[in-house]
Amino acid sequence: MYRLNRFPVEHCLASYVHVFSQYRESLRCNWAFSNAVENFAVRNYAYIFNWMPYNVPVLLFVRYVTYSLTMAWTYQDVLIMVISAYVKARYRQFFWRVEAACSGAVLPGKSFWMEIREHYVVISEFLMHVDRMYSPLVVSSCCNNIFLICYLLLHSLKPQPYTISFIYFWYTLCFLIGRALTTLWMAAELNREKGTALRVVQRIASDAWCPELERYYLQLRAEVGALSGGRFFHLTHQTTFTIAAVIFTYELVMIKYSRMTAANVGIPENCSAMAFSQD
Repeated sequence: MYRLNRFPVEHCLASYVHVFSQYRESLRCNWAFSNAVENFAVRNYAYIFNWMPYNVPVLLFVRYVTYSLTMAWTYQDVLIMVISAYVKARYRQFFWRVEAACSGAVLPGKSFWMEIREHYVVISEFLMHVDRMYSPLVVSSCCNNIFLICYLLLHSLKPQPYTISFIYFWYTLCFLIGRALTTLWMAAELNREKGTALRVVQRIASDAWCPELERYYLQLRAEVGALSGGRFFHLTHQTTFTIAAVIFTYELVMIKYSRMTAANVGIPENCSAMAFSQD
């Protein structure tokens, strides 16, 4: 599994970059302030401290909420990986039994395939139950990852002012792409496991087929053994490549339009008095 313990490193690095960038901004603009923490809070959380006086408890609460939401965003991918790995193990355990039975000199009869089909229905219903519970999580994970990857790739052509900003940007981008690909790939292994079982059945000689085996074969072909995002899409290898193609197309379009747009539109000027710094 992808090393998700890098998440605290990424979060701490992000916090350090924000503080360092604002410190360099204050030196460049010759800003004088008596409380560096208050200045950081007012400029980075103006949507809160414009409506209430600055105080430390509120700042600590905001930082706690920020860290908690970032951690939840990361570990929703971990949860999808764990669920996918568990369901895949159950599928593999079941399909290994079928493969072992079909590898012998004597092929199984009607009673065996009746039992196999009944067990397969139970596992399929279990997957459907898991999918109903966690499909909102799949949608949230895919939307968050796609949005942030597109956002970071769009800003990848922008020069970074400091070495630490450069390191943070590319570390975050690589970490995010690696985590998203790992999540999608592990979830897609479910459907791949089912495809392997389908090929095992297709190798059985025609004279050994029976109505129960045929029903089992039709169920394997008709059902998609994968987690879904509200049944709008399924997490398969094809979906992974489709998402990659969509991101690539989006970036080409956005890069084209960004070059046609005036430079620095919407970005605060240096030493601007706006509440948010350009970092």
